[in-house]
Amino acid sequence: MKIRKILSAIFVTVILSGISSCCIFKNDSPDLKVAWATYSDTAIINQPFEVKFSVGNFATGDCDAETTNQTLVNLKMIRGESLVDYDENQVLNSLYSDGRQNFTFTVNLRYLTTYHMIFTVDPENKSGDSNNGNNTYTADILVH
Repeated sequence: MKIRKILSAIFVTVILSGISSCCIFKNDSPDLKVAWATYSDTAIINQPFEVKFSVGNFATGDCDAETTNQTLVNLKMIRGESLVDYDENQVLNSLYSDGRQNFTFTVNLRYLTTYHMIFTVDPENKSGDSNNGNNTYTADILVH
């Protein structure tokens, strides 16, 4: 009987506080996304410049997100249709719900052209991420 009263009290507290009862027993699927990106859309030929990204683990519903598995992020700089002039991976650690990790890449481009920058979170789909459709950030960078 005591256990029933305790569970009833917890249930009432949860309902009154607006927390979904499923959140007590289960988390939502993780969703890795680019939280922000910082870079210049122009660069000087043969001069190193930084490209920065922040990746976060966001919930897909009302509850906290499950923790992701360790994986990679990848930055590519592509010249023309398919010439890859920069390709670097960095480790993305396991992220708890609402956790974030920042990345800095130092890039040095050698040609006067427009590069297509592609930043990919979890390119090998190993993190347990529930939505791989939002794992890519793209932009163009003009080298002069």
